Amino acid sequence: MESVGVTLTTTESVMFEWCHRADRVEFKTISNLVKECLSD
Repeated sequence: MESVGVTLTTTESVMFEWCHRADRVEFKTISNLVKECLSD
């Protein structure tokens, strides 16, 4: 897939990218959700 221009990434990376900046409230919320999901 990479050979045709597809960028492979994780769902977590995409969610953090959508926040644009780590100092946003949304980033903190998503960060906590990811931590919670990964600990299960």
